[in-house]
Formats: sequence, structure tokens, C-alpha cells
Amino acid sequence: MFLWVEACNTTIYIQNRTPDRALGKKMLEGFFTGKKQKVSHFKIFDSVAYCHVSNEKRTKLDQTVEKEFLVGYSETYEAYKIYIPSNRNIVVRRDIKFVED
Repeated sequence: MFLWVEACNTTIYIQNRTPDRALGKKMLEGFFTGKKQKVSHFKIFDSVAYCHVSNEKRTKLDQTVEKEFLVGYSETYEAYKIYIPSNRNIVVRRDIKFVED
């Protein structure tokens, strides 16, 4: 249930970056800034993501990647909000490979 907040924030983030009929098929965010918004970084919500674990955070025989889930997008820079089920934490990361089916 605690991921509903992230789901609502992701919905608003995507809605602000999709064309709107009332604005003449322009995107809301681009309408106010005058810039064309990029949507190539959009991924499927709750898709499986594999993130690299740095050498400092693991030992020699530990796994080099963690299985995590996409729950949102960062507002400040081009990164993703990722849910880590092992410790029930949400982090912002950029070094991710997605599996979308």
C-alpha cells in the first residue's frame, strides 16, 4: 500500500508530459516552458529492473546486480525511482537495465 504515493506521482509525471487536446495537442510541461519534452525515457510501471551493485557494497562472491522494480521518475534529473523489495526502500538510480514484457 505504501507504493500508492509513487504510483500517483508517476501518473501525474506522465500526464504532464503527454499531449492535451485543450492546449492544441501540446504537452502541458512544454506549453509553459516552450521546450519540447522528451518521452523516450518512459518505461512500464512496475517493470523489472536490474541495477549494478558497486564494488564497495559487495564482497567477491556476492551478486553484481540486484533485481528491483520501477516505481517512478526523478523530477530533478534523468533517473528512475526504484523499489528494492529486500529492504523495502525506494532509491533514485541511473545505472539500470530494464526487462519489459
